[in-house]
Amino acid sequence: MITKFWLYTTIGLLALASCVFSLRNELVYDDERAIREMRGVASLSDVRGFASQLAPLRQITLAVDAAIRNTDDLDYHAMNLVFHALTALVLLALLRRLLDRSPAALWAAGLFALIPISAAAVGVGAHRSEILGALMMLLSCLAWFRPQRDWIAWTVGGIFAALAAVETSMSLLLPLLLLAHDQLLLQQSPKRAQAQWVEAAAVALAVFAIHAVHLSWVSASAAWTPESWETLPAWSDVPIRLLRDWPAGVFVALRWLACPLPFIQDHGLTPSSWFVTLAGLATLAALGALIRSQARQQPRLAFGVAWLLAGCAVAALNVFRYCYGAIHESELYVVAPGLCLLGGIAIDRLCKFDRNSTRLWVEIGALVAVALTLGAWSNWRTYQFGSERRMLITTLSNHPDSGLCHLSLGRHLLGASIRSTKKSATYALAEREFEKAKELNWNYYETYGNLGEMAMHKRDYTRAEACYRQALALRPNGTGGRLRLANALHGQRRYAEAREIYQQLLEEKPNVIDLYRLIAITYESENRYAEAKPFLQQAIRLTEESRRKALEAQSKIAEPAATAPPVITLPVTPAQQTNVVRRSR
Repeated sequence: MITKFWLYTTIGLLALASCVFSLRNELVYDDERAIREMRGVASLSDVRGFASQLAPLRQITLAVDAAIRNTDDLDYHAMNLVFHALTALVLLALLRRLLDRSPAALWAAGLFALIPISAAAVGVGAHRSEILGALMMLLSCLAWFRPQRDWIAWTVGGIFAALAAVETSMSLLLPLLLLAHDQLLLQQSPKRAQAQWVEAAAVALAVFAIHAVHLSWVSASAAWTPESWETLPAWSDVPIRLLRDWPAGVFVALRWLACPLPFIQDHGLTPSSWFVTLAGLATLAALGALIRSQARQQPRLAFGVAWLLAGCAVAALNVFRYCYGAIHESELYVVAPGLCLLGGIAIDRLCKFDRNSTRLWVEIGALVAVALTLGAWSNWRTYQFGSERRMLITTLSNHPDSGLCHLSLGRHLLGASIRSTKKSATYALAEREFEKAKELNWNYYETYGNLGEMAMHKRDYTRAEACYRQALALRPNGTGGRLRLANALHGQRRYAEAREIYQQLLEEKPNVIDLYRLIAITYESENRYAEAKPFLQQAIRLTEESRRKALEAQSKIAEPAATAPPVITLPVTPAQQTNVVRRSR
């Protein structure tokens, strides 16, 4: 007889084996961004700093990874894999309680450990927030999913629910799961059923309030700055998107769960997605009718369908979060248990049929083949997320009209040009991707800003000015955009206009040394050396102060030995001034 220890050990090993190839993955754009935000926190004891992060649990675990192994890429992916295994184990414990220790719980947990949809969350370090959010939600369900809930269960479950609410927007699924459990799996009196509706409504209000307050706190602290395409749409767009994008998102989420294809985002939610919208409405109606018809005869089956439908509905609501209306594959990580529960029930019923020894071995062989197929598929999906270029190229092979992916690939090529020996060729490829993004109406700040960089590289200052002005029309207060616009004006020898922008930036950031130097260069270009002199002197003074502070910081870290020679600080020699425009990255 298989003991509980071997049950949990088997599920844990399956989860580890499903995405083991992720250990070879590189850090992609989202990873680098999350790590950069994590480095903005003073230390592991900086509670306020972590609370100001968009996904605080993810940032805390990333900081622990960095403290243990000094930001080794392997650690970030290994911890993702470990958290995936823990989530599978908690799901097994939850389903064993819900299904009265039926073998269906083991089959469902095994499917969740191997399902390829998990690759998006496990294969990218920054998507750890979805894994941790799902883990917190399942722990909360483990405390709440019982006939009698005392104050200890509500307290423990509430703590995990609050942690899920600050970690992921998919936490809004939690009150729907609580309601489905109470109405479908618990046989209660009508009076008690009404009380359960009130409890679920209170949980929904609390989760939403915590999530909203956390987002407001993050926005106020400015610890996380969204890209231009990550801003919320106008309220006037909400009605049409509710009618069009939300049902389409439900259909896209279901399609993704059933067959995760090798692309990272679905950009099918466009004005031409009315056919997908109709399919989404039909899917909503069909699943709702299935829940209603099976609620009494097969409540566990109805609960699995409710989990699936509620998860897809909440994921589809995230099309309102970004102005381009896409569903991230990693967000469906917490929806996958619903699909796996249905699969586990189906496998359990299949194995209960009368059989002879030959049929038994055929079924065992079929199950092993399915497990190997899912494991290989999951590892192939993690390979797709192995590097940013591979991920973007794979996405564009399936979605060539994705403006976001063209923009991201161009930005990746622009960063790779720094290390490339063929800078001109890499710059040309990057410019082509930016132009393609512009053609696909991906008219955002980053698109025009990067096109301006390409023009500056070719010394086409007139075109660079036009691009930067278009970027500033989208983000008027962008510091980098204004600085690059001034550089473009300087390249056209419009020194007075460039100097005016430099001085505006200097008023906002008076300790930036490069601004003093750039202003001095504009004066020298007009042969006004007397007016340039005070700015050069101020730049030299700030440089000396910066160097002195750096030396003082080094001396505090490691005091020199008694026999060490004295440190001599040499005076700073002003660099030779030219008319070449100097750009600050």
